[in-house]
Amino acid sequence: MLKAASEAYFSEFPFSSLQKRVNQAIKASEQFSTRRNEIAHGIVAKNYNKPNDLAVEGEKSDDYWNLVPAMTSTKKVKLNSWGGDFTPEYAFTAKEINDFASGFWSLANDVALLIQEVRQRRCEYEELSG
Repeated sequence: MLKAASEAYFSEFPFSSLQKRVNQAIKASEQFSTRRNEIAHGIVAKNYNKPNDLAVEGEKSDDYWNLVPAMTSTKKVKLNSWGGDFTPEYAFTAKEINDFASGFWSLANDVALLIQEVRQRRCEYEELSG
């Protein structure tokens, strides 16, 4: 929907360099959309992945948690046997989720600046042509 709106807008207000940046933002948002959905629909499960960089020095604990797909998410979970274990497509750590959050905020800031520029350029265009 964003792509179609962008094409319609830029056919009326032709700003090629701005259109390129808008298209890049749309592409980035599509990639983040998948991560957002995985986070929003995931469940917390114990003992999936324990990256070495998250281990606390001197601590020996077998308790660690990950965000994994819900068992009902058949596209994101592979059952290893009937009624048995399953292999999730992802098992996010808190660090990974925080990294995604930083990316979401960065994209939101970039898009906010882009919106301001689109509005400014449109006003300038209308002043010149009106």
